[in-house]
Amino acid sequence: MGKVSMLVLSIEDILGLGVSMADCVRLCEETLRQEGLGNTAIAPSPPLHLGSEPPKLYLHGMPAYVGGLEAAGVKWVSHITGNAAQGLPDSSGVIILNDPRTGMPQCILEGMWVTYQRTAALTAVAAKYLARPDAVSIGIVGAGALGRVAVLALREVLPGITTVKAVSRREASRRAYVEEMRKLVDYDIIPVPSVREAVIDADVIVSSATTFEAPLIRRAWLKPGALLAPLVGGSECEPACLRQADKLLVQHWPTFAAQAPKRGVDIAGLSLYAELGDVVCGRKPGREAAGEIIVSINGGVGTTDMAIAQRLCQTARERGIGRSVSLF
Repeated sequence: MGKVSMLVLSIEDILGLGVSMADCVRLCEETLRQEGLGNTAIAPSPPLHLGSEPPKLYLHGMPAYVGGLEAAGVKWVSHITGNAAQGLPDSSGVIILNDPRTGMPQCILEGMWVTYQRTAALTAVAAKYLARPDAVSIGIVGAGALGRVAVLALREVLPGITTVKAVSRREASRRAYVEEMRKLVDYDIIPVPSVREAVIDADVIVSSATTFEAPLIRRAWLKPGALLAPLVGGSECEPACLRQADKLLVQHWPTFAAQAPKRGVDIAGLSLYAELGDVVCGRKPGREAAGEIIVSINGGVGTTDMAIAQRLCQTARERGIGRSVSLF
């Protein structure tokens, strides 16, 4: 019987591999194409929510397979608010890749870098097909890590962007966002004190706020031609944003529908236009009119995580990066 070893990649290893945002966007686009063609597999499972009082622990396993890329495995993520008091991040994750031919584990790697990259890259792919091609402005609701990486991803597909308006609950976080992003992109980065000011003139709105007591984004603030990409499953938007959209898309409807109640999203009355993979593979058109208001809610499944993780694993093996562990 042959021996089985597994590659272990830390966040330092991953950052040293040089896999770019452009690479991640291309991988996510190909994964979505495979989804539209029916060449992927997932096993939707509800997340665990433990505890009746804050801080509540969230645990979620996301197994997936992507044909064509031959990427298979599972992502295991957790989130608990308040870890900062212990010097720990609120969110953590690991990805385990398996050889789809033998089932043997290939690699275990830090999972949050992939999570942020794929979430932003999915937004960029959605924008490629659903945003106005002459888009010039982005509205960012939630000036955290996702709000930063989303702009870097959108830069890959929207060459006309000139302005980013960002809002967050704390003025200090807005200032930090502006200072950092001005070093990374040649855009006019403008901090604004209200969600309305970030949204009302934006061609593309990305919402990554995680703490709110009432919907943050109003339907009346979305201008004709806007693309809204909620990264928190739509709960940050008033129901009319989803119900009155000219087109509503999700990455995977069964997963979205199963998770919606936990997120406070009422799916009754929603009219789904398509899954995003249907548009990417050409089965359905994307934006058809300049004035369409389109909402695209992406993520929640592990296909794109596996695609990016597989690229990281392949690159690490080619370069001799990471640590090999003998399992049996």
